[in-house]
Amino acid sequence: MRTRVHVLVGRFGPEDAEALAYTQEVWAPEPGDDVSDDAYAAWEDENPKWQLRDDLGKIDLDADFIETIRGETRWAYLAALLEDSDAAAWIAREHADADTLVLVFEAALGGSEATLSSTPRLRYLGAFAARLE
Repeated sequence: MRTRVHVLVGRFGPEDAEALAYTQEVWAPEPGDDVSDDAYAAWEDENPKWQLRDDLGKIDLDADFIETIRGETRWAYLAALLEDSDAAAWIAREHADADTLVLVFEAALGGSEATLSSTPRLRYLGAFAARLE
């Protein structure tokens, strides 16, 4: 299947937790059955927290179509995904110091024409043709 993927890179350090807390939805524990309807509604209004989405301007994103890739295989994963092997090689070469690769697949945008950009923690590299197998 052919698609497009937005590629962002960044540095978060050796632990996965900081990168994931930024790039993925974070839910506070759900209140128990003994809380008031107002307290439960307040919990729903405040969740999920998602710094990446907030930094992108609170565009409509679906977390199911966003991947956070860390570790030694991140560049090989990107090379296998992108149709343009030169683009994948350029990204790996020019951003070798980035320890985090964030992939926002077009399905994450729900069909909207949202414009992605760099954030305080991630550098936006563009949208690329990709193939999913």
